Amino acid sequence: MDQLAVTIAPEEETGHGEPALGLYASAVVNGQELPHVLDIDVFFEALTGSGPLPLFTCTCGVFGCGGYYIGVAYGDNAWIWRNRYAPDDEPNPGHIMEVGELRFAWPEVRAMAMDLLTTLRALQRDKPGVRLMAAYTGVDLRGRLDHYAEQVQAIAVT
Repeated sequence: MDQLAVTIAPEEETGHGEPALGLYASAVVNGQELPHVLDIDVFFEALTGSGPLPLFTCTCGVFGCGGYYIGVAYGDNAWIWRNRYAPDDEPNPGHIMEVGELRFAWPEVRAMAMDLLTTLRALQRDKPGVRLMAAYTGVDLRGRLDHYAEQVQAIAVT
């Protein structure tokens, strides 16, 4: 199985009309950091979704400016990422940027997602009233943490 780790580099952002913290998440697979910013909101949705999903975004937080789709699938024992697709308006199987497959064991995916959720909750607790955004202009994650917990709990660990 492949190994997945997620790291977050929070940066205070200005120009949003309220205090904000940009969360620049990196996905490290088998010791190598993947290009672009892992979109935390899409990451949690991908735990129970499938198909080409915009898992990686530009540092500005706007998918299409940069980033790419990853084909997400499920196996009995693994969460599967297949191929990297261009950041078109809609996923287009004809616009493959890179062919490949990564398999992440469900127990490790669940543990890593719980760690990420714990980090988000700690940031929310330690920075009350501060927007938590995926990258610079991404979704405000504060109101989604309970939903993320539901997504993680939905992972069946065998």
